[in-house]
Amino acid sequence: MKTKLMAVLTLGAGALALAACGSSSDTTSSSTSASTDTTSSTSSSTTSSGDTTAFCAQVNALQSLNSTFSNLSNNDIPGAQAAFQTADDAINKADEAAPPDIKADADAVAAAFNTINDKIQGVSSVDELKALGPVLKPVVASLQSHVKSLQAFAKSNC
Repeated sequence: MKTKLMAVLTLGAGALALAACGSSSDTTSSSTSASTDTTSSTSSSTTSSGDTTAFCAQVNALQSLNSTFSNLSNNDIPGAQAAFQTADDAINKADEAAPPDIKADADAVAAAFNTINDKIQGVSSVDELKALGPVLKPVVASLQSHVKSLQAFAKSNC
């Protein structure tokens, strides 16, 4: 379970965090592949819409979720749900702060991750979570080009 959770999150939040650090690592993966723990976080700061500085601050803050996901046990559904909700909140804050140049991409990532999070929040067993794989695969695939755009922007501007 943790591998699937990490693969999904890495596409959305992890790529933003890596981009903020200027990493050249490729963060694309499928929903069934293993992934490294390079994920995201939340911040309590208020953001203003369309501000590059605020967006970069939110992207940088995504890194603090690293331990949230790495500490999940294989059958920890409530822990996974809490981690995904925290990540979803952080991604939405970054989306709110996204400048016009990348707002469409940030909106797409936030919408896709909201869908992923909604599905994760609705499961009550490992079997239900595993059954989400085929459902989430197209959502995860839709993230790839948007994440690359956000990654390029963050690498150049953050």
